[in-house]
Amino acid sequence: MTRVVIAGDRDLTLPGLNGMRVRDGEVEVVGTVPTGREALDLCRTLQPNLVILDLREPGIDGLETTQKIKEIDRSIKVVFLTTSHHPPYVWAVMAAGADAYLYRSTSPSDVLESIRQVMYHETFLSCEVLARFMRWVNDGGETPEDGIQHRFGRGQSSLSLIGSQPSSPS
Repeated sequence: MTRVVIAGDRDLTLPGLNGMRVRDGEVEVVGTVPTGREALDLCRTLQPNLVILDLREPGIDGLETTQKIKEIDRSIKVVFLTTSHHPPYVWAVMAAGADAYLYRSTSPSDVLESIRQVMYHETFLSCEVLARFMRWVNDGGETPEDGIQHRFGRGQSSLSLIGSQPSSPS
């Protein structure tokens, strides 16, 4: 049985996970907390196998929470369930040690599948996350900010450049 802590300021498909736990006996939600900081406390006391986080946690964000979870115990798996669609965030949290990245719109059955995969030492990116990420990589991996700075020069604010055109191609 996979012992799960869920952290987030909103409900992270908890009813769906609880229903699967009862039906399948695969997942046991051992704690739910509203913040990443409280998730760290539960990691120390409850020793879960897996933590489900949002990128935007109150207090410390999901990226920092992931880093601190891995300091507590590298074997704890981290699954992101978030509304953040920005590919550089995917890169950052995966580099910090996250094991899966899913959008909040992911069905409870797909969340359960991601849990299964990461517990078997696999990385899981939903198809939608992977598609956006690969488009970003294939486009040079530039954030919108980097792209603006590349086209218009460093040192100018992005807001001042919106709608402006370079005087000559770069």
